[in-house]
Amino acid sequence: MKIEPGSLNFYRVGHSIAVWENHSAQTERPRFNLSEKYPTLIFPKDKDGTANGFGSAALIRNDMLYVYGCEFEIELYTSPCLLARVKIDSILDRNQWQFFASGKGWSANLADATQVFEGANMTSVFYNSYIERYIAVYSKPVSTDVMFRTSANPEGPWSASLKLFEAEAPVGGIGWVYDALAHPEFSQDDGRIFYVSYSRTTGPLRSEFYLVAVELEK
Repeated sequence: MKIEPGSLNFYRVGHSIAVWENHSAQTERPRFNLSEKYPTLIFPKDKDGTANGFGSAALIRNDMLYVYGCEFEIELYTSPCLLARVKIDSILDRNQWQFFASGKGWSANLADATQVFEGANMTSVFYNSYIERYIAVYSKPVSTDVMFRTSANPEGPWSASLKLFEAEAPVGGIGWVYDALAHPEFSQDDGRIFYVSYSRTTGPLRSEFYLVAVELEK
């Protein structure tokens, strides 16, 4: 994120990875040199200025890291999600990353990546043992609806989007709820109950947070 003088004058320049080898020390940003202006970015914007949003959600399956990129397209008010994967021990080698391309499987070429589902630039994807499927949770853009989808695999095919619950609206009708996130680490009864947090605006530079318990039925 690059921040310049002025009110809310910030924009995304790409995404990267921080390495934390010693809990008593600060994290480090490796240099990938894929962008002359921002050498620490592993996923800088494309030459045409297009961002891919990788970092919207992530999960580990066996020895692979899966990372979703759901860049918000303000013209359409949608966030199509792409999917990348890499072996955990090769995370810092950009040449080892693969991208899911519908009809082609996994490709080393980012340009081949295709949408796996439509979500939000803040999304949670996790495996739920109770229903034995992956669940994606996100806020529907420009609304107070918190949505979810399910799939047998990280790459899909994903189910249609369904409404999980309606969040409390921002005070004064300013903005929308944009940051619904699941917290599977606090799940109960083998995932039958999991929790989702979100915030809503209550005034200028003020907000409050909610935690919602979700109970699943087979």
